[in-house]
Amino acid sequence: MLRNARKLCPDTRAGTATAAGPGPRTDLSTATEHGTGTRASAHPNTGPDTDTRPNAGPGPRTAAESTTGMGASSRTDVGAPTDSRTDTAARPGAAPATGTHPNPAPGPGSGSEAGTRTDADDESAEGAGPVTLGVLQRFLPGSSDGWTLALASVAEDGDFTGEAAALGRATAEVHGSLAAALPVRKLDGGALERIAAAMTRRLEETAAEVPAVRPYADALRAAFDDLSKLGASAGADSAVTAQRIHGDLHLGQALRGPDGEWVLIDFEGEPARPLAERRRPAPPVQDVAGMLRSFDYAAHHSANGPWAARHRDAFCAGYAEVSGTDPREQPVLIRAFETDKAVYEARYEARHRPAWLPIPLSALARLATSST
Repeated sequence: MLRNARKLCPDTRAGTATAAGPGPRTDLSTATEHGTGTRASAHPNTGPDTDTRPNAGPGPRTAAESTTGMGASSRTDVGAPTDSRTDTAARPGAAPATGTHPNPAPGPGSGSEAGTRTDADDESAEGAGPVTLGVLQRFLPGSSDGWTLALASVAEDGDFTGEAAALGRATAEVHGSLAAALPVRKLDGGALERIAAAMTRRLEETAAEVPAVRPYADALRAAFDDLSKLGASAGADSAVTAQRIHGDLHLGQALRGPDGEWVLIDFEGEPARPLAERRRPAPPVQDVAGMLRSFDYAAHHSANGPWAARHRDAFCAGYAEVSGTDPREQPVLIRAFETDKAVYEARYEARHRPAWLPIPLSALARLATSST
């Protein structure tokens, strides 16, 4: 069972009508080998759909009754009333109606101890093993998503730092829960080189497709070169670790309940990426980078850049309070993963929302001049 499970939820919307029994507020263990459905989203890291807001989270799932290993069950009524978001169509690249679900579900032998998982294990998971039939999801009445709250703060040039810090703490708690329940492994120099090579490849593909990225390409490539060297220079005690993470973390994937607590939702990862890649362990800083980019999007969406810096720092400080590791003290990692995210966003915006391309471009310009 995952610790701090109340901070996690496979996919819960404030407006999704569900019937949920008593128990923890949310529980990642509900994402068992018996849960899937279709989802919709519109943020800069997904394919096109009807919602043009950046970092807006997915719409409600529709699924039959599902039962978890805890014995709890929940029923989601197809066509049930939802909140103001109506983006309920299946998204290109989303998980299939049946098959292995990307949500992180503890499997045999995972328990709370650290373990080992190979790339081959991840790749073979797509075509073997149990299929997914449904996902238990809880209803959080009166909750608000982080994107909506952040936009309201930006518009007023308000102080959202307390909420940002609390969200950082919640993210660190979720990472701790995932690390306790699912395998964790250290990344050697070769693994980091492969990650850096994949980032470099995405940069080159994006620069070829988006001319506005080309002036920054050489400087951005240096961030990935630094990442590839990190493993070779790190000792055994300071090696980079990889674990199951959220995989698509942004403000729209966080709900704040009436009690002020944050809950992270929708652990499918980025639907445009292959399922095996989404299930593969990754450095937790990848999620941190995604949230930092989301604060940047919220601020630049309303032309209030200074707001982003304050709230990015607050998120990192809150994360450090729980994890004991401040992402800002891992400059090589955070720069590489944030750069990779901004490159991803630039390609998306150029394809689907050209008017928004300046947002990731401004991040790329900043990252191109930053040093590690």
